[in-house]
Amino acid sequence: MGRTASCAARARRAVCPLVAAVLFLASASSCSLLRDVDSLGEGTAGDPTSAPTGVGAGGAGASGSSNGGSSCPANTGDCDEEPGCETDLTTEAAHCGACNHSCGASPCTDGLCPPELLVEVLEGQGDLALDETHLYWTDPVLGHVARAPLSGGDTEILCSGQLSPYHIALDDAYVYWANVGTRSGQADGAIARAHKTGGCAEVLVEAIDPRDVAVEADRVLYLDALSLHDVPKAGGEAVAIPTPGYHNFRQIVVGAPYLFVTDELDDGAVWRIPSAGGSPVPLVVREPVPWALVVDAENVFWTRRGHQENRFVDGALRSVAIEGGAALTVVSPTTVPQWIALSAGHVYWANGYGGSLNRIATTGGAVVTLARAEMVGALAVDDTSVYWIGHDTIQRVPK
Repeated sequence: MGRTASCAARARRAVCPLVAAVLFLASASSCSLLRDVDSLGEGTAGDPTSAPTGVGAGGAGASGSSNGGSSCPANTGDCDEEPGCETDLTTEAAHCGACNHSCGASPCTDGLCPPELLVEVLEGQGDLALDETHLYWTDPVLGHVARAPLSGGDTEILCSGQLSPYHIALDDAYVYWANVGTRSGQADGAIARAHKTGGCAEVLVEAIDPRDVAVEADRVLYLDALSLHDVPKAGGEAVAIPTPGYHNFRQIVVGAPYLFVTDELDDGAVWRIPSAGGSPVPLVVREPVPWALVVDAENVFWTRRGHQENRFVDGALRSVAIEGGAALTVVSPTTVPQWIALSAGHVYWANGYGGSLNRIATTGGAVVTLARAEMVGALAVDDTSVYWIGHDTIQRVPK
């Protein structure tokens, strides 16, 4: 199937992330969505020009640079201990695009390391996850969950015949995923799992429009459009975790002792929920379409897709301290930022329009573009590389 036909199929099945988001926003713009969180606290009003720039409470602002912190001309850097802007960041493989960003044995061209192709012939853009030895992904069009060795090798189909498998999570023994189902509103979605070595899928719970899945200790957490739920890993009754108001939940992240959730309305929010139970706290409200998020020891970072009426060009990478405070703009504008990952003091994110993979230090600084592609979808990061799903492939570059 060609790329155009494949994306059309994904749109019909509500699993093409960008198309699905635009269709949702188009319908939501004509609705009056009531919220009862106004009195619970708020961050900035969602205007990047009025928001402070920096990272978290007490973090550094967007200072420094990718060229060693000097005032070097563009595309050059002071990457050694000697004075002067001696390094060409567009061609130097040991300092490709930024000081100390190495391409290894590969060349650096125009400030970018060449991506390594790992998996070919995907039909649908699902989600990614990593463990120490394998890359795992979902293909919502082909309806399977698969893996491949990080060291290279053949694709292994762990489970097939699934109804639009999308978000994915791992523990030591199992792969968990959300089956979106045949179409929106149908009760044929599910949260399922299979052993990492393969075998038949085990349905943990049926669900309507499941959005995301995460694992914590002995339970599986998942989102549908309106609620957050948990279910025992071994299966059993799902329990809804109360959250006030009307929602369109998108993603959940475990950051003990809390859970963090994005609520992707035009008048959206980022929630902090105690893992052991208790009242949810909105860390930021009136945030236009918060999408994906990550958490470190001090701050929550998320991608904000922006306003539909602005054609999403007011997207941003944002942050707020875990304990609350003013929401800060880390990078803005950035066009339709979507997926996000966190590793070793850097935040990585994908721009939906323009097809770029980027990074910035969690303490602020210069944006470094790591890759450009027709599409950059779901992300995953390990000790050496950042991985992404493209239109029909999975690739990686040095992080």
